[in-house]
Amino acid sequence: MPEAKFFTTDSRGDVLVIRFPSGSQLSGSVAGPVGDQLFKLVDEQGWRQVLLNFANVAGVTSLFIGKLITLHKKVQPVGGWVAICEASPVVLEILDLLRVTTMIPAYPTEQEAMNSLP
Repeated sequence: MPEAKFFTTDSRGDVLVIRFPSGSQLSGSVAGPVGDQLFKLVDEQGWRQVLLNFANVAGVTSLFIGKLITLHKKVQPVGGWVAICEASPVVLEILDLLRVTTMIPAYPTEQEAMNSLP
């Protein structure tokens, strides 16, 4: 059985942009597989610069946030980074409250993220 696809990818130079389908809930039974697919992009395909576009993400839970932090910890030692852009006010508030944005920067737009990142 083929693996479910939870997001699309778009390479912009050395940056891999991840986009989620409309109304995505990164929670429950979806959070684990989404994280595992993100890890494969880093571990198996060698991506080190990952921009997560949250424009279509309606919600996140602690399980997905744990995966996000693990992704950050995987790329940071090799000079990589993870960033978030276009998160809704609700999702951004969750990320801020849990202090995720102190490790993983969040930008208002994808273009601002691309312009600001190393």
